[in-house]
Amino acid sequence: MLSISCAVSCLHGTLSESGFTLPMIVSAAVSGDGFAYSVSGDSCTITGYSGTDTVIEIPESVDGYAVTQIGSYAFENNYQITEVTVPESITAIGEYAFSECSALEKITILNKNCVITEPDNSYSDWGSSNSYCNVTICNRIENENTSGYEGESWCDYGVYNGIICGYRGSTAESYENNYSYYSNCRFIALQSGDNLFDYTKDWNNEITIEGYFGTETNVVFPAEIDDLPVTAVNISNDSVIVSASFASAVPSASDMPPMPAYSVALS
Repeated sequence: MLSISCAVSCLHGTLSESGFTLPMIVSAAVSGDGFAYSVSGDSCTITGYSGTDTVIEIPESVDGYAVTQIGSYAFENNYQITEVTVPESITAIGEYAFSECSALEKITILNKNCVITEPDNSYSDWGSSNSYCNVTICNRIENENTSGYEGESWCDYGVYNGIICGYRGSTAESYENNYSYYSNCRFIALQSGDNLFDYTKDWNNEITIEGYFGTETNVVFPAEIDDLPVTAVNISNDSVIVSASFASAVPSASDMPPMPAYSVALS
């Protein structure tokens, strides 16, 4: 039995002859919801998207194949998508995969160790040196002469003013950190385990609470997290919190210096 699912050099189905089933052969295909993909063994790589949804979730599997990668240039110059969720099954995102997606406002990467590939950092062309920065996930690419001399050293850098969601200590967080110079990109941590608070730890092993995952509007911030002292709270005004109190170990505003180490912006 043969089943043709697309016209991009692909063959779905099984062929039986003399009691033997020949393996399915697929080189490239397009799923029913618009994801183009290429196959290698039992897994596949997303190579493009022809759908019309603006909020998309990359599938964990397509036509029976586990989706493990997003290919280079897969969503480049897609001007309609606003939000993307990358599932835990995906271990790598290829260079320029979400480059110049002008409407992209939020990307969530669920695999903590997903490799986000950038192009080779530099190349030489007619004596000039060119480098790249954060062009795999961006709204647009700008170019800057970093040497101050015409024809010398140029930098192509991505500008992304949206949100990157991921886990603390993830490659998504590291990628967002690299944006600090050129963009207003913001990292939002996802909840890990049962802990209701997102937090960072400084060099002195002191905790700053950065977010709240719960739904209660009246919150008591703890004195310790993971046996480390909470010394500051810095939560953005998109939190559900409308009132807050502090455990005794957290300094009150009156105990702080003129520029307090924490601030709680209530919605």
